[in-house]
Amino acid sequence: MTSASVTAQVGGKIRRARLAWGLSLNELSRLASVAKATLAQLERGQGNPTLETLTALATHLGVPLTELFSADSAP
Repeated sequence: MTSASVTAQVGGKIRRARLAWGLSLNELSRLASVAKATLAQLERGQGNPTLETLTALATHLGVPLTELFSADSAP
């Protein structure tokens, strides 16, 4: 799996979890202290997020960080 496909997979899982919680981009970015532009870019499968960013997002979405990287499940 390429790094681009991993980023797209992670971004898709974050987006699905955010929508499942009924959160807007703005709400999640505020809760996780992540710039809205960074979050939007990540959800589009672009960028190179830090572990700190991914941890903050996973924490506020109530999913284990490892679940964002698992190939067989979606939060």
